[in-house]
Amino acid sequence: MFRVVQPGAGEPAQLRLTKTFADAGVPMVAGTDACGAAHIIPGFSPHDEFDLLAEAGPAPPAILRMTTTEPARFLGEPEASGRIAPGMPADLVLLDEDPLTDHTALRRIAGVLRDGSWWSRADLDTVLERVAAAPGAR
Repeated sequence: MFRVVQPGAGEPAQLRLTKTFADAGVPMVAGTDACGAAHIIPGFSPHDEFDLLAEAGPAPPAILRMTTTEPARFLGEPEASGRIAPGMPADLVLLDEDPLTDHTALRRIAGVLRDGSWWSRADLDTVLERVAAAPGAR
């Protein structure tokens, strides 16, 4: 498995390598690491990575697989996570648009089902407003 690095030194080479791997059918997973780094913000940085992946060349369905079924397969849990099916955990993100036609649809979140609780877009925005208003927020 291979992942695109975050923006910075070596990015053009990483984009070319990502395209080469995608064209060859190499399984890849999306996901950010180095949480706490200045340019990596949990919940937002994956979308920056999706943009980099799209720039490198993988089609939207491949990017979606890199965020769902491929990580489950990599972790050895393809029957326990990474897809929607009867008996599967019900944590999911509901989007306003089809991510199979445009990777940027992954940014347009209508709501989240997490641990059996529904968080609407309004609920999510309320949380974001509270975080932005918290002491020490930038």
